[in-house]
Amino acid sequence: MKKYLVLAITCLLVTAATAVAPKVGGNAFVSLKTKNETSQIVARQTLQFSLLVPELAGTLRLGVIKSGESRWAEQLKSTTFINKKGALEYQLKDTLLGKGYLSVKAVALTVTDGIIMEIEAVNTTEGLELFWAAGAASGKVTDVADAFLKPEWCKDNVFVMERNDLSLFYGESMKLKIYNYVFPVETESRLGDAHQQTTPLQFFNSGKKTDAPALVGKFPLIAGKKYYICAYRQNKEADFDYSLLPTVFSKAIAK
Repeated sequence: MKKYLVLAITCLLVTAATAVAPKVGGNAFVSLKTKNETSQIVARQTLQFSLLVPELAGTLRLGVIKSGESRWAEQLKSTTFINKKGALEYQLKDTLLGKGYLSVKAVALTVTDGIIMEIEAVNTTEGLELFWAAGAASGKVTDVADAFLKPEWCKDNVFVMERNDLSLFYGESMKLKIYNYVFPVETESRLGDAHQQTTPLQFFNSGKKTDAPALVGKFPLIAGKKYYICAYRQNKEADFDYSLLPTVFSKAIAK
């Protein structure tokens, strides 16, 4: 009897810690609230993070690369997606990762409209890289169902990359808005064609001659080392460089 009671309590605890995410087109997502009530970060099970602040300020999409092969999260063998009171935990497994897994933890910022994530490869094989793509800032209030890295949202986006810091300019020419990203210092970036997203490697090698530009990049993942990515709107309380991100993440995850 005691054994069954312990099992029942354990199941209840797991259920309480794992919020049921709604779905759009079969794609589970969580809406994370940020500093402003009208803003939200739409975090999808497929490792796509759309920035509705409240207009669409872009989408960040992640994938993995290894030895000439690449896959998006939805193409991997297994993706676990857990929402623990606004702190998201992903665990991804696949033959590309070997016997280990990729851990991604993401949480919204409270000092501005943004999100920060901690990425760690756990017991994975050598040669693994994380791919990222940023863009599709339409500057328009967009329904969650349309908040993806779509080519039609990429028109007129302008990217300024300084080493590992990205400024994305979008909106009307006389009323430009800016959204900021910070990536690991090891990142390699270039312009890509948002029409070509079948795989991360196709996107990375797609070239800059396009009417739907996005910025794409990749960086090596060393097993056991933690990496950080932050997407945010700059203000007096939020002006980050990469060295600050571990502390920013720790403070955000603790709230």
